[in-house]
Amino acid sequence: GVTNVDPGVPPGLLPPVAEYDHDEGIAIIGGFVYRGADISALNGRYVFGDFSRSFTNPQGRLFYLDAGDQVRELVPGGLGAFLLGMGEDAGGELYALVNQTGTPFGSTGAVLRIRPLDALCGSAPEPAASCRQAAAGKSALLIADKADPKRDRIAWAWPKGETTAASDFADPVSGLGSFRLCIYDDSQQPQPLEVLEVPPGGMCSGSPCWKQIVSNKTGVGFRYRDPDAAASGVRRVVLRSGSTGSALVRLKAKGTNLIVPKLPLTGTVTVQFLVDDGTTTRCWQTIYSTPLRNKTTRYKAKGP
Repeated sequence: GVTNVDPGVPPGLLPPVAEYDHDEGIAIIGGFVYRGADISALNGRYVFGDFSRSFTNPQGRLFYLDAGDQVRELVPGGLGAFLLGMGEDAGGELYALVNQTGTPFGSTGAVLRIRPLDALCGSAPEPAASCRQAAAGKSALLIADKADPKRDRIAWAWPKGETTAASDFADPVSGLGSFRLCIYDDSQQPQPLEVLEVPPGGMCSGSPCWKQIVSNKTGVGFRYRDPDAAASGVRRVVLRSGSTGSALVRLKAKGTNLIVPKLPLTGTVTVQFLVDDGTTTRCWQTIYSTPLRNKTTRYKAKGP
């Protein structure tokens, strides 16, 4: 016959130290305990991934277990590809095997080495003295982490800021410059928590992603629009030059291509929009010390 007996945990074995189930993703890929030299803060941490957030869109993700064995996002914004496997070299460095089809067919496969981010969005914010500031209390940050990923959202507005020339924004219409939004907090998670890269040039839904703004009323600048939000969920960016009190930087990201940081955030939150023209890195910043709301599904703050 069949008996209902709980054998308990066999001697010498431990129960799972962390869980990641189908409420959070599709399929676990990997992983390895990191023993490399590229990312010292990751040493001894278990690293793994998820095939994708969706079967139809390439949204593979990488995670690690923190000191409390909590699952944390390793690559803000995701991989932009399906994650098929992981590997480790003799030096303990880790690799992600990805492609754009999610199947073992085609010619889109790539092997990505897991390394620190480049100089833009470094492990600590740019020095505040080198960044332009918005008018007191006018800059706003909103992060929404919804049960439906289609409703996930990040919105940042830097209005009425310090003097900014149009040339400070490089020339994204011509494909020149690197553009990123970086979000940091005071937690022990690898920083930055979030990186949103906005590619220069390109076509979005059949039209140029970037257009130049020329207006006697609002000044000269650039506007980015992508209805598909293909680049890390970024749908709209406005960069407007002007004297102190009229310069503007605004970014909105939303949808399944956006991977929001785990909420609530910890301590002081720093948001920086960085532009690098190949010679100089320019920074627009707000530091938020007292949020209006900081819950598991929503962060909202005004500053500085």
